[in-house]
Amino acid sequence: MAVILAAFVCYEILGGQVAGTGSIFSFGNLASAAFLFLIFFLIWSFSGGKGLGLGDAKLAGLIGFVFGFWNSIFILYLAVIIGVVVGLLLILRGKGSLKTKLPLGAFISFSAIVSVLFNYGASERIAEFFKQLIFKVNLF
Repeated sequence: MAVILAAFVCYEILGGQVAGTGSIFSFGNLASAAFLFLIFFLIWSFSGGKGLGLGDAKLAGLIGFVFGFWNSIFILYLAVIIGVVVGLLLILRGKGSLKTKLPLGAFISFSAIVSVLFNYGASERIAEFFKQLIFKVNLF
């Protein structure tokens, strides 16, 4: 899966557009890559490698670099949803328990590929929903 994402980066470098409008070489994409890598790196370091692996942090940085901040938030959210569904299916079938470890990197890669192949416009609309939810909600 990571090889496919690397191919998307190479495609972008050669002039194609994977992530929609504009190039991936922008300050926003670089900042989102650094931010997402830092968040996942902190989770990895504070959990001692038990919660997430360092590869998940690197992959989150790559996703942020290729797709930009809001679309990568959508991709990470979709990865968590897919992971929860797979985990529940494993528990219901009796093949797993609450202590079963699932690889988040595989779900991140799968959700990135789904985002590219199936209706990228839908992910942009959902990313816009996240923007509205975060910035327009008055909690007080």
